[in-house]
Amino acid sequence: MAKTKVEYDILISCPGDVSEELKTIENAVKRFNDTYSDILMIRLNTKHWSKDSYNQSGGKAQDLLNNQLVYDCDAAIAIFWTRFGTPTDEYGSGTEEEIEHMLSSGKQVFMYFSEKSVSPELLGDATAYEQYSKVQEFKKKYEKEAKGIYATFSDAKDFEEKLFAHLSQHFLTIQRMTEEAYNKEPKLLLKGIEHYSVSEKGICSKYYYDWGISIDELIAETKIIFNRIAGYTVSGISRFDMLPSIATFTMQKKAELPEGIIEYIKEFAKILDISLPDNFFNLGDLSQDTPTLHLAGHSGATLHGTDDEKNKYRDLLSLCDKIEFIVSRKTFDGAFNNLNSVKLILSNDGKSIDEDVDILLYFPEGAVIYPEDMPLIDERTKIIIEKQVRFGELFGISSTSNYTDYTDSIQKTHNVSTGNHLLPFFEKNYQEDYYDDLYDIFDYEFFEENGYSIVKLHVDYIKHNTSVAFPTPIFVNQELNSIKYKIRSKHSAAEIDGEIAITNI
Repeated sequence: MAKTKVEYDILISCPGDVSEELKTIENAVKRFNDTYSDILMIRLNTKHWSKDSYNQSGGKAQDLLNNQLVYDCDAAIAIFWTRFGTPTDEYGSGTEEEIEHMLSSGKQVFMYFSEKSVSPELLGDATAYEQYSKVQEFKKKYEKEAKGIYATFSDAKDFEEKLFAHLSQHFLTIQRMTEEAYNKEPKLLLKGIEHYSVSEKGICSKYYYDWGISIDELIAETKIIFNRIAGYTVSGISRFDMLPSIATFTMQKKAELPEGIIEYIKEFAKILDISLPDNFFNLGDLSQDTPTLHLAGHSGATLHGTDDEKNKYRDLLSLCDKIEFIVSRKTFDGAFNNLNSVKLILSNDGKSIDEDVDILLYFPEGAVIYPEDMPLIDERTKIIIEKQVRFGELFGISSTSNYTDYTDSIQKTHNVSTGNHLLPFFEKNYQEDYYDDLYDIFDYEFFEENGYSIVKLHVDYIKHNTSVAFPTPIFVNQELNSIKYKIRSKHSAAEIDGEIAITNI
C-alpha cells in the first residue's frame, strides 16, 4: 500500500568558517531519517545555498536567496564560530537576516555556537577580531532578548549528538501533536448502503420500497374478504323498499354503499376470475341514521340491522379500500421500480463532531433524474397510498442499527419539510403540488456545471463515530462506475476530495 511521508525542509544558515560542520549536520539529519523516517513517516531535507540555489539576475543577492530558498523552509539550523558574515541592507549579516526571518515567521531555529579553540594569529587580525566580536555580541543579544535557546559544542561528535537529540525532540513532538490533532478531528467520507448495512462502495440498483407485504399476499387477503362477504346471511328485501315513507317516521334510511363501489369491486373480481353470487351486494334490511339525525349531534351514522348485515357492509367498504390500495400500489411500483437509484451515507469516522457540512456529488452530465422529471402519478393514487404510508416515507432512507436517518442530523432550529404546504396565495394545480412535494422530499440542490450533474446536500450536524443516511436515494438514468465528491465543513481543516466506487446490480 502506498504511504505518504511528511517532509520538512531545513535551512542551513551559517558563515563560511564552519564548512566542516556542514558534513556533521548531514550526518545528524541522515541519522534522524534512518531512525524515524519509515516508522513515523517523517523525512528531513537540508537546504544550503551552495547546493540548492541557482544563478539569477534582477535583484540583490540576499533577496534572491530568500525567495529561492529561505522563505519556503520549515526550520533552520544556524551555526556561528568566528565569523558573523557579510552585512545586508537591514542586518549585520545574511545569516542574521535568515535567522530573523525564520523567527518572525514562527518557525523553529536550532541555534549553535562553536566553542572550538581559536588560534591567536586569527584574532590578531583586526577584521577577524571584529567578526569574532560580532558573534559574541549576537550570542549575548540572542540570549538577552529571549529569542530562543541556543547550544554550544566543542567538537564534531558533540555537535552531532546534540543536533540529533534536538531534531528528535522537536519533530517527534510535532508529529505527536499532529497525530493528536488529527485523531481529534472529524473524518468525513461517503459510504454506501448494502442490505441495510454500511458499505465502502455504493450500490446502484432498481428502486424498491419495502411495503412489508407483497401484492400476492394482499390479493390473498381480498379473496378471504370476498369469501366472507359471500357467506353472510341477510334478509332478501329491505323494508324501505316496501314502505319508502317509513324513513319519515324512523329518522332512518336504507343503508347504501358509496357510489361506484359496486362496479369497482365487480371489475376487480373479473380480474381475479372470482364469480360473485347474485346477492353479493345485498345488504338486507340494513339501515342507517338519516343526515338530519346525524347532524343533530351523532358523531357518525349508526347502522341498524343484524350482525351479518353490519359486518357485510363494513367488509364491502374494507374490500374496496384494499382493492384501491392494490391498484394504487401497482401504479406506484410500476412508475418507480424501474428507475435506478443510489443510496449514500455520510460517515464521520473521527473522534470529533462536525457541523455545517456541504457535500457535492459529481455525476456524468445528464445522469441525474431531477424530481421534476420523475413519473407523475394521478391524484387519486397518491391519496390512496397516503392512507397507508406518508408519501415522503416512500423515498426516505430509514435508520437502522448501523446508521441514523437524515432527520437526526438536522438541528432543532432547522425547518424540516414534511411535504405538506400551507394554503397558497394562489391556486395551484395537482401536478405543481405533486412536484413541489417531491422537491421537499428530495432535500437537495441540483446544478448542471462544467460537464457534470451536481447534487448538493447540506448536513447540519454529525456526531463522531456516526453514519447518517442521505434523505433519499438519488435517482439516475444510467449505470455508474464511481461518484466523485467534495466535502466542506466547519471543523474539517481542508476541503475533502473523494471518490466512491459504485457497483451496479
